[in-house]
Amino acid sequence: MTSIPRAAAAVASVLVREGVDYAQSKAVFKAARARAGLRATPERRHRVDRLTVEEELRFLDHSVCPGRQDRTDAANLAGNRRPRVRTGAAQS
Repeated sequence: MTSIPRAAAAVASVLVREGVDYAQSKAVFKAARARAGLRATPERRHRVDRLTVEEELRFLDHSVCPGRQDRTDAANLAGNRRPRVRTGAAQS
């Protein structure tokens, strides 16, 4: 493998010699990667890490009632839904 600074210097000299500007360099590198057969690795592509249902429930329970312990009983997790929270003055 060649060193990155040495490869960058070689590429820079070609860009200057050919008179390629910044906007053109994007197309040049895209064509060069295709010609060399270079592809982005799947794990480097941008993707959002999603929470599992259980993690989401724990997060929501903690954000609504920070002093309360997590509700991780089987009934709540099996139904994949948050337990209802009663609102209003009449709570029994």
